[in-house]
Amino acid sequence: MRIVSLSPFITETVCSLGLNQALVGISHACNYPHETLSALPHLTNLRGPSSGPSALAEKLCSHHLDLEALAKLAPDKVLIERHFEEASEQHKFNAQISAELSAWMGKEAAVHSYSPLRLEEVFSFFEILGKDLKSEKRGHEIAQRMKAQFLDWGDSFYERLRAKKVTFITGIDPLRLGGFWIPDMIGFVSCSSQNKECGLSHPETSWEEIQRFKPDVILVAPQGLELKEALASFKWFEKLPGWDDTLAVRRGEVFFTAGTECFYRAAPRLTQGMAILVSAMSGLESGYITPRDSFQRLRWLEIHRHRF
Repeated sequence: MRIVSLSPFITETVCSLGLNQALVGISHACNYPHETLSALPHLTNLRGPSSGPSALAEKLCSHHLDLEALAKLAPDKVLIERHFEEASEQHKFNAQISAELSAWMGKEAAVHSYSPLRLEEVFSFFEILGKDLKSEKRGHEIAQRMKAQFLDWGDSFYERLRAKKVTFITGIDPLRLGGFWIPDMIGFVSCSSQNKECGLSHPETSWEEIQRFKPDVILVAPQGLELKEALASFKWFEKLPGWDDTLAVRRGEVFFTAGTECFYRAAPRLTQGMAILVSAMSGLESGYITPRDSFQRLRWLEIHRHRF
């Protein structure tokens, strides 16, 4: 089997299925696992131009796509990110685009599209991708292992987690709350997310709305920022009106972590994100169920503010 994957979360999951040797091409945004992907050709870029039929390229990818390079790789499977409201629409699209691509390449190729937006859809995605790539057992194992780990943490720390109100911040200026599967992850372990809209993009909010919610825990994970950059945002937060009077701040229940793919990519590394979430929401120290220095607590920042 020869696989082209044009989305980072799909590529990462293909590798988790043990099919990294079958990958022959990826998008420019695919960056994990680094060692596995470093030698693979990038078929997309941000600047363009695309090659081949533009209408076909646009259906396959939102970035500029080198269709001619893709055709030379002679893939059997092309995996793309595309959202559909109805499964019937998705099946129809997959069949049509597969026929178009096969006709243009002069070789049969199957296009499969995925776009999980909620946690249950992420679990299902692992199983569906496994089935599409003839690795059904492995896909099922990945989904069940993640679900079992989430349930285990929820049970083990239930008394610490129960009914806590959580504000998950994914953007700073403007302030944004965690969307897509993040509210599901928070609810999965019996906590209450400020953002109730699961399956939708990260919504904009205000500091006043956060204050009205009165969160027990605030977790700051600015999308795209590493831990040191996230920690530096503390200076922005402490200037907000009423910061020191906020319940989570008074209790020291404010946490800063890197806004990396372990939160924002529908791939097996969501387990790492959940470990950070559970640790913050239940008051565990970094290093207990997460790698050391995965996050920092407000009290540590107040002591070491001179470093940022």
